[in-house]
Amino acid sequence: YGWFYRFARKVVSLSEGVKSNLLHRYKVEFDKIEVIYNPVDLATINDLAARKEDLGEFIPLFQTNMKTIVSAGRFVKEKDQKTLLKAFAKVRKNIQCQRILLGEGELEQELKTLAQSLNIADDVHFIGFQQNPYVFFKHGDVFVLSSITEGFGHVLVEALATKTPVVSTDSKPGAEEILQNGKYGQLCEVGNVDDLADEIYKILTLSAEKRSEIIQKGYSRARQFDAQKITKQYERLFIETLERKGQSRDRSR
Repeated sequence: YGWFYRFARKVVSLSEGVKSNLLHRYKVEFDKIEVIYNPVDLATINDLAARKEDLGEFIPLFQTNMKTIVSAGRFVKEKDQKTLLKAFAKVRKNIQCQRILLGEGELEQELKTLAQSLNIADDVHFIGFQQNPYVFFKHGDVFVLSSITEGFGHVLVEALATKTPVVSTDSKPGAEEILQNGKYGQLCEVGNVDDLADEIYKILTLSAEKRSEIIQKGYSRARQFDAQKITKQYERLFIETLERKGQSRDRSR
C-alpha cells in the first residue's frame, strides 16, 4: 500500500496520528496528506438516541436509581474490557452503579468469568450487539472506552453526539486527538485500573451544572465531525485536486 500512496496526488488521513504514521512509515510527502476525519451523521444519531422504545427488554435497567456506565465494542484484547471491569469493581464500592456492555467477541465468556470472580456479575449486563446503540449511550450516565490503542475512536464521537459525558484511556492516536488531551472528555492512563476508576467516579458525582457544561462542550466537539461538514471538506479536496491536474496538463502542452 505504501508503494501505491506515492502515485496519488492526495492521500486522505483520518487523523493527525495516522498522518504521522503515513509520513514516517510509508514516507508519503507531507504536502500530499490531507487530514479529514471520519464523519458522524448527527441528525440520524439524535433521532435514534430519542427512540426509547429501542431499549426493548432492557428498559428496566434504566428505571433504577443506579448510575449507569455504558461501553461498546468488540470483546477483544485491544479493547481491554478487563481493566474496565476491574475499575468498575472499585467504583461500585463507593457508589451504587451498574455496567452495560454492548458488543460481542471471543473474550465474552472470559469477561463474564472475571465479573463473577470480582463479585460484580449481578450488576454487569452483557447485552450483545444492538442495532441502535445510541439510545443506550443516551440513557447512560457516562460512556467509557478502555482501549489500548485507537486509530480514530469513532465511538467516542458518537457518544459525545448523544450528549453523554465520556471517559477514555489515552489510547493513541485517536482518543487523545478526539478529546484533545482532556478538553472534551476525561482521559486516563492505558491499563491503569485506579486511574480509570477515579475518572469514572468523578463523572458520576458531578454537580448538575458541571455535568451540563461538560455535555455541551462534548457536543460542540461532535459537531466538528458532522457528515455535512466532512462532505464539504471532501468536495473541496476533490475540486482542488482536479483543478491542479488540469493546470498540469495545460502546462505540458
